Amino acid sequence: MKKVLFIVLTIIGFSATSSAQVRYGIKAGANFATITASYAGSSSSSGTLIGYHGGIVLDAPLSEKWSLQPNLLYSLKGGKSDASSTSSGGTGKLSYIELPVNAAYHITDQFLIGAGPYVGYLLSVSNDQGSSSTDGVNKIDYGVNAMVSYEITEGLVWVQTILMVWQTL
Repeated sequence: MKKVLFIVLTIIGFSATSSAQVRYGIKAGANFATITASYAGSSSSSGTLIGYHGGIVLDAPLSEKWSLQPNLLYSLKGGKSDASSTSSGGTGKLSYIELPVNAAYHITDQFLIGAGPYVGYLLSVSNDQGSSSTDGVNKIDYGVNAMVSYEITEGLVWVQTILMVWQTL
């Protein structure tokens, strides 16, 4: 984890010093999350929970159309199940602090698409039964994401995350 953070911060520092056009802003968007659990050779998946993410973003140009976008985000993920699919049913929510680093292609000055890896750290867990224990829940989350982004005004970005595949440690 420390190596990954060091590498990402080094890339951010290099990008910030290599271009005078580096911009930063506030980012917000939606997450469409499910939980898949595996135990003793079988697995089950929850229904989709619509969560959110928000935080800060740095846009460091690499060329006229490409940029590197490291982010620092608070992210809500989880899943929903009904009483017919599990014994208890309900909603489970997982809160993370995440560090995605996306390669972004600027289609126009305000509209862009991008993808890249991310790593996250679990902050809290909650569910409809009032449980908040993180026992048995993996703390580190990592994966890849793809996004579509629109800059509303200078420094304010709305992002729609369209794909997020992750693995937890």
